[in-house]
Amino acid sequence: MAKPLGALSGWLNEDTWPRVLCPECLEGTLALKSTTQYPDARSRAHIELVRRHLDGPDELGGSFTGVLECDNHGCKREVAIAGDWAYSWSFDDVQERERLTDFFVLRHISPAPQLLLTPQRTPTKVVEAIAMASSVLWTSPDLAATQLRLAVEELLTARGVKRTFITAKRKRKRLSAQERLDIFASTHPEVVHALEAVKWIGNTGTHESGLSIDDVVTGAKFLELALRRLYDTNEADLLATAKDINRRRGLPRVR
Repeated sequence: MAKPLGALSGWLNEDTWPRVLCPECLEGTLALKSTTQYPDARSRAHIELVRRHLDGPDELGGSFTGVLECDNHGCKREVAIAGDWAYSWSFDDVQERERLTDFFVLRHISPAPQLLLTPQRTPTKVVEAIAMASSVLWTSPDLAATQLRLAVEELLTARGVKRTFITAKRKRKRLSAQERLDIFASTHPEVVHALEAVKWIGNTGTHESGLSIDDVVTGAKFLELALRRLYDTNEADLLATAKDINRRRGLPRVR
C-alpha cells in the first residue's frame, strides 16, 4: 500500500525507504532502484586520508542522485531524484549494533508524485495549480502552499463566486479570498471549513515562510476533502442505489 507523500520528508535510508504512489499510473508504488553519492570537499579529504591510513571511513556528507521505479509491471515508470546525502551511524536492530548507513534527504523529484488525487470533474485550473504545488513541494514548501491557496481561488471562480464588486462610489473592488469563502459558505459551509484551512496555510507560505513539507501535505488533505465533497459522485450514486433498492424492497429484476 502506498504511503502518504509526507513519508518522504526528512532523512531516509535504503532499508526503510517509503513507497509513495506512482505519478504516472496512479496504481503502483515507487521503489528505490539506485543512488549515486557525491561527497563534499570535507568528505573527499577525509576519504583520501582514510585511504592513506588503510582505515575504514567515518561520517561523510554531500549530495546524491538516484532513481525510483514503479513496481507496477504494466508501468515501470522511472522517476529521477536528488538531494542531500550523509553516511552516518545508525543502530541495526537485526544485528543489535551500530553501523554506518547511507541517509538521504529529497530536494527534487521528477516527475513529482501528486500531492492529492483530484476527482474527474475537477476544474482544469484547479488541477493545474495542484500540479504546480506538487512539482515545487521539495524545493519550496512555502511556494507549494501558495499554489494550493491559488487552487482554492480557482475553485471559487469555477463555482461562480464573484471576484469583484461595485462600491457605492461606482468603483470596482476586488474581493479577498476570505470574503469569497464567506459567500461560498452560504451554500457549502462544510466544504468552506476545509478550504479556509488551506487558505490559512497558504497565507503562511506567502507572507511568513518556514513551512515544512508535512504542513503542505496537511493542506493538501483538506483540499482533497473539499474536492471530493464537490465533485466525487461515487458516494451519492451509491446512496441513490441503496434508496432505489429499499423502495423496490430488493434488487431490480434483470430481463
